[in-house]
Amino acid sequence: MGYGGVVALRPAITREYFGRGHFGAIFGVIMGVNALGAIAGPPIAGWCYDTWGDYRMFWLALSMLAVVAAGLVFASKRYKPELR
Repeated sequence: MGYGGVVALRPAITREYFGRGHFGAIFGVIMGVNALGAIAGPPIAGWCYDTWGDYRMFWLALSMLAVVAAGLVFASKRYKPELR
């Protein structure tokens, strides 16, 4: 349920904050970073478990990244198209 919400909202939020002009390029960068995280995350999590015996530090680091990302979204200005 949570992942489905992200899939549906990500393009809408991208359009809301950046407009339609460069939507494809911006959304491509977002999905590229997402893919890199999906590729790198499991091996890093495994390394954390092998090194420290649990996933606590990994989840803490991911939580901090999520807080920083949310702060950046809330701090950014929304796109306001010019009215003609």
